[in-house]
Amino acid sequence: MSGTADGAHAVRGRVKGEPTRSDGELVACARAGEREAFEAMYQRYHAGIYQFARAMTGSTSLAEDVTQEVFLALIRGLDGYDDTRGALNTYLYAIARNVSRHRLRRERRFVGLELWTRMDPGTNEDPLQPVMQVQTVARVRAFIRALSARYREVLILCDLQGLSYEEAATVLNIRIGTVRSRLHRARQQLAARMTHADLLCAPVGERARKCLI
Repeated sequence: MSGTADGAHAVRGRVKGEPTRSDGELVACARAGEREAFEAMYQRYHAGIYQFARAMTGSTSLAEDVTQEVFLALIRGLDGYDDTRGALNTYLYAIARNVSRHRLRRERRFVGLELWTRMDPGTNEDPLQPVMQVQTVARVRAFIRALSARYREVLILCDLQGLSYEEAATVLNIRIGTVRSRLHRARQQLAARMTHADLLCAPVGERARKCLI
């Protein structure tokens, strides 16, 4: 398994040839030893987990490691998963959050921001446009990485991954009101940095999503 888009062209949440099943059904089947059920869960959620880990760590290699660890933890901890305490996606994001933090602490070194944007210079009329886009993406990502963990993770979950306040609260184990206040503060800090750098040409959430996803 890796955080790359190996399964990007697969039908979301499906193993080829089978009807779509709910998360609960997949978990039950995986507990019973059905390999295809786990593969379906992986196809359904690995891209989002990888994107979250990549934004949290600033490293594609660390994000791949985190994604692998998350799904290994899912395999080992299926019997301990309780859907009454939260949906499967929030359960996985919570694991990804903890693993990302652990890996960053363990690294104890600066993790360089890597450029992930795929561009074809031949499709741009302005030959400088690809360079400008890469520089903009790198700077916005650097600004997000500069936020404290409590602000960075809520911004990534809500504005980049599209989780609701309730889902983010479950992942972070905090109140919805705390999610709102942290997100507001995170957006303020990011907007201030982007304004200072003359990059704020769209609402923060929209701008960040376009740059980073």
